[in-house]
Amino acid sequence: MRRSTFARRRLARIADLLGDGAVDQAIEEAFADYGKDQDPRVWNIFLNGTEEERKALRVELDRKMQEYFAELEGSEASSNDQGDAASNQGGMKEEISR
Repeated sequence: MRRSTFARRRLARIADLLGDGAVDQAIEEAFADYGKDQDPRVWNIFLNGTEEERKALRVELDRKMQEYFAELEGSEASSNDQGDAASNQGGMKEEISR
């Protein structure tokens, strides 16, 4: 929240110098430029969605993030298991060669 307050004050100072039209145009250009790299459906909900649509999107994105991190944890566990197995095999090779 503190950042948004700072940003609003900063934009107000810039608008005092350049005019509201110039600031509004710069903001629109920034939104358009950033929006080009975003999922169109998500970006549209961010800009124009109802509270209900935004809430549904948050739930969807939270679920996807949980799935992503669960998958990461699973692959790390699998990777660690393989590393442990390789370490154990190395130890067995040493014992056999003795």
